[in-house]
Parts: sequence; structure tokens; C-alpha cells
Amino acid sequence: IPLQETIVTAEKNVVLEQAGDFPVDSCVEFTVSTKKSSTFVLKLLIPSRVQNAEVYVNNVKQNNTIVPDSYVILKRQWKNNDKIKLVFHYDFNIQTMPDDKNVFAIFYGPTLLAFLDESELILKGNHDTILKNLSKDKNSNTFHLNNNGKTYQLKPFYEIEEQSY
Repeated sequence: IPLQETIVTAEKNVVLEQAGDFPVDSCVEFTVSTKKSSTFVLKLLIPSRVQNAEVYVNNVKQNNTIVPDSYVILKRQWKNNDKIKLVFHYDFNIQTMPDDKNVFAIFYGPTLLAFLDESELILKGNHDTILKNLSKDKNSNTFHLNNNGKTYQLKPFYEIEEQSY
């Protein structure tokens, strides 16, 4: 479901609208609405799993340093209809269990992936090998892992309804 949020500040007489389909679409857009130009700071959260992102203001790439689990700080004189675009670049990553490094979950950016398989899985290789053999379909929100001569299909966990995983 596409996200649309609006924040109104009485103090600065500013409206900030957020639109996007995060996490499916890795781009989040903001529009500033103000009756008169106003200088203020915007802080945009960079989630902990994001290693790479780009920030654009009115389609001009900003030279911000991206640090996971922190904020990108934009201080400027904002004008009516200024546009901000935050583009996250997703990668596959593995999160291990604290008590057993052999039990892990696979993420694509912030999205937990689920194997569409009814049986217990035992994968071969180290984490780097597994990550190298993951791919995303260009035309859908499905993923594949080639491991030990078999191809597994994965989907975002939030899309699982009545399937076994």
C-alpha cells in the first residue's frame, strides 16, 4: 500500500508531505509546502540496515555522508513545493541468531525474506557464498537462491499469507 503522510507545523507554517511505497520501492519522496520561504532543519532517518543511499533536493544530488542508524540533516531555506527524494540502495544481508551463527535470516534491505518451501532447509557454504548466490527478479518481488544444486524461491515475509515457508 503506497504511503502518504502529512506533517503540519503551526510554528513555521510548513506542511511536509511524504509519499512512497517503502519498502517495496526504495525511493521515498517529500514535498515542502510553505506560504513563504523559511529556514529550518529536516532530519531524515537512515535505517540501520541501509549501507548506501542518495539524497536529492529538487533533483540535485546532495553530498551527505550516509551512516546507518542515523539521520541525514538538511538545513536550508525551504521554498514552496521544494522536493526531497531519498533513494535507498538495497543489498542482501544475513542476520545470525545470537546463540547460533549457523541459524540465520536473509534480508533484502529492510525486508525479511521467507523461503517458499515446506521442509527444513540446510544450506551449504559460508554466509558470503550464500549472499553471492541470491538474486531478485527484475519484474516482481520474488527472489532466488541457488545452493547445493537446488534453486529456492523466496518472498518478503510480509507477503506470506497461506503459503508454507
